[in-house]
Amino acid sequence: MKLVRLLSATLIVGVFLFSIVSLLAADKPTEAGYIKDGIYHDARFGFSVKIPVEWREAKLRKEPTPERLLLVQKKPRVPLRLQNSPESAVRPSVMIFADSTAMSPQAFLTFLRADTGKSEFKSRILSKSVLLDQGTPSVVQITGKTTAKILGQDAIKLGARLEYTVRVESPGTSAMVQVNDFRAGYIYVVPFSGWLMYIEQACENQFLGALQPDFDTMINSLTLERPGQ
Repeated sequence: MKLVRLLSATLIVGVFLFSIVSLLAADKPTEAGYIKDGIYHDARFGFSVKIPVEWREAKLRKEPTPERLLLVQKKPRVPLRLQNSPESAVRPSVMIFADSTAMSPQAFLTFLRADTGKSEFKSRILSKSVLLDQGTPSVVQITGKTTAKILGQDAIKLGARLEYTVRVESPGTSAMVQVNDFRAGYIYVVPFSGWLMYIEQACENQFLGALQPDFDTMINSLTLERPGQ
C-alpha cells in the first residue's frame, strides 16, 4: 500500500514538473529564423537569403515581430572627411522586414512615407531605417523607381538617398568643420498573398558602387522555400 501511495505521489510530482516545464517553454520567445552555412532561413514567412562572409554579423529577432533579419558590415570603410569622427558615418546595413497586410506595394510605400497613420509594421521599419528619417520619412529623396522581379513577384524598387549634416574635426587639425553628405541605397517592397516584404540596403553615398555586388548577391539569392505564414 505504501508503495502504491509512493508511486502515485511520484507520478503527480512528475506531471506537475512536466506542466511547469511545458509552460516555461511555451512562454519562451522563438527566433524569427536561423542561419546555417551562410544562409538565413525565415521560420514564419518561408524565405531564405544568402549572407556574404563580410556580412555575417547578423542580429536575429525574437517572435512576434515584423523584423526578420538585420545585418551590418563587419569592417566598414569610413569617408575621409569623417575619419576624426567615425561614429558619424553610417554603417552599411541590410534590413528585411515582413508582416501581414492587404496593402499593395505602392500603397504601403505611400503609407510609410506619410506623416500620419500608424501600424507596428510601419513603426518598426521607421525605428531602424537609415534612409527613411524617423521623424520625417517624407524627406527622403527618390533617385529612381523601377519594377523588379523578386521571388516571382513584381516588386517595387526605389533608389533613395537622405541628406545629413554633421560637425566634425577637420583631418589633421582641431578645427571644427561642417560636413554635408548623403546616405544612399535601395528600398524594395515585395507583395505576396496577405503579406509584404520590405528590404532596405543602405550605406554612405560614396561607397554605394563598391557595395553594389554584395547588395545584388543578397537580392538575387532570395528564395521562397515554402509559402509564407
